[in-house]
Amino acid sequence: MRAHGVLPVGLVGVVGLVAGGCSIDTFDLTGKQCPCVSGWVCEENTNTCVRDLTTIDAPGSDGVPPIDAPGSDGVPPVDGTPSVSCLGDAFGGSLYASALDDLTGWTTVGDGTWSASGGEVVQSLATALDTYAYPTAAVSLADYRVALRARRSGGTGVIVASFRIQVGTNNRYRCTWRPDDGALKLEAPRPQGDYRAFAETQAAVGSIPGYDPAATITIEIEAVGNSVKCCVREVPSALIVSSNTLYAAGPPGLETVNAAGAFDDLQVNAP
Repeated sequence: MRAHGVLPVGLVGVVGLVAGGCSIDTFDLTGKQCPCVSGWVCEENTNTCVRDLTTIDAPGSDGVPPIDAPGSDGVPPVDGTPSVSCLGDAFGGSLYASALDDLTGWTTVGDGTWSASGGEVVQSLATALDTYAYPTAAVSLADYRVALRARRSGGTGVIVASFRIQVGTNNRYRCTWRPDDGALKLEAPRPQGDYRAFAETQAAVGSIPGYDPAATITIEIEAVGNSVKCCVREVPSALIVSSNTLYAAGPPGLETVNAAGAFDDLQVNAP
């Protein structure tokens, strides 16, 4: 599968600056050392520039079509606009998407072991307690919806869709799913540095015929202002609607706690 969220290699746009008859062209800055100009953000792990998708996805904002516009790069969006949602209403336009074939343009944090394998992004250390990954190009997103395919591949803990990650502080919201017993929680950090649920539910996974805790599921999140929601698409009773005032913006991410996990097809849409 091909990842979305980075522009094709080559010229991405030309900005003419005319002064005294001179013209200065701005070319692709991918891989150039930080600091970066407007329309680019700095990837902390490599200190290099990557495209800021929150600016290029505005139609005509830089003279280049949005990367997820059908046909703009010859490849359709990962899942297009999701047609089915456990949150109960339609998705807005695409803000960011990745097939998660690799970790290019992603920042990984904490004690995990992250890699790309078999068309998935994998966190393979089942004892990792504080590890996550996020797309650097999405750091300025605020209100959005997330659909993420994930499965627990080892350990006994939870797989997590993080959101509104506070880059540089290690704080974030978490929607955690424990597949063994159907525990779904919305969590936020406490001053002690650990996490506590501010809303939770127990899904009736035992009543689902043929339920397999190792199967791939789709975690969905919505964050709009102080309203936060999360659900598991394949488990009808796994839905939480709550509110929290801690964080107003920040990128989504992938995470595990005391578990190994595999992630595929991240889609971030307007609410």
